[in-house]
Amino acid sequence: MPILAITGLSSLLNYLLINPWLGFLKGLIFTLLAAIITSIFTKKKILLRN
Repeated sequence: MPILAITGLSSLLNYLLINPWLGFLKGLIFTLLAAIITSIFTKKKILLRN
């Protein structure tokens, strides 16, 4: 996610790649972030239109 790179959080989350369980946690965090952002934009009816 480009927002994480801009804010510097991507380097922080890269520390979670030390072992498989922390990699799983990183995937879970990314998935939850994407779901929350999608939910917020959907509730505000901000949708992508082609």
